[in-house]
Amino acid sequence: MKLKKIKEILRAEVLTGDDGALEVEVTNACGADLISDILADMKKNAVLLTGLTHRQIIQTASMSEFAAIVFVRGKCPTSDVIELARESGLPLLRTDFPLYESCGLLYEAGLKGDIIARKVQERQNVEEKIPGTMRLVYEVHGGDFDTAGKATEQAKKVLKQLGVNPSVMRRASIVAYEAEMNIVIHAYNGKLIFDITPSHIEITAEDEGPGIEDIELAMQEGYSTAPERIREMGFGAGMGLPNMKKFSDEFEINSVVGKGTKVKMKIFL
Repeated sequence: MKLKKIKEILRAEVLTGDDGALEVEVTNACGADLISDILADMKKNAVLLTGLTHRQIIQTASMSEFAAIVFVRGKCPTSDVIELARESGLPLLRTDFPLYESCGLLYEAGLKGDIIARKVQERQNVEEKIPGTMRLVYEVHGGDFDTAGKATEQAKKVLKQLGVNPSVMRRASIVAYEAEMNIVIHAYNGKLIFDITPSHIEITAEDEGPGIEDIELAMQEGYSTAPERIREMGFGAGMGLPNMKKFSDEFEINSVVGKGTKVKMKIFL
């Protein structure tokens, strides 16, 4: 289904994207108002339907390689968010339909997705090998939502240049983005480190912050200490650490209360 057909079905207004962008073929859709749910969605050629309109939704959609975003419930992002999407080449649309009805209309029109293909994609092995070994180090500042996600975005560009398999690259992007956002939300300062080798990618997130009192509790899905203002942005659903573990082949976390937390995640090629 072309994006222009989705525009017609949802009676949507185009915020960014020319006529050529509306010719993009879309085969799947994701409807969500939680960043972790969006990141965990592994569909290809998908349109994202959401009520989130802040800058991070553009970063998240670009990270997950969505074909376009449709803002539901008549929501409209600010001009700076629209400009960021335009710079990223990400088409934006807006519809007055709520999220549930929007998903239902597209499903009824034939945009049904393919969960089986998605599961196969998650399991596929990487054939490309990275020549040599490389380390990327990025500084991450607590509370800085304006630049949040940029470290992961820059690392993803390097992985693309190295020819890393898209499935592996997406898993690495998910765990790195979740780790980066954890630093921004909970810590004072931190680092995101990528060690890229011919056999694996190891991502280390270390921060200076309050630390985690009960790691076992923090690893439970749904457990969160994020304040309400963070939840309103679509973060803080208690899926950050669980997603980091889910999309890693090896996962290790250590934390000292009052000092900080260090997480190591390894993804094999």
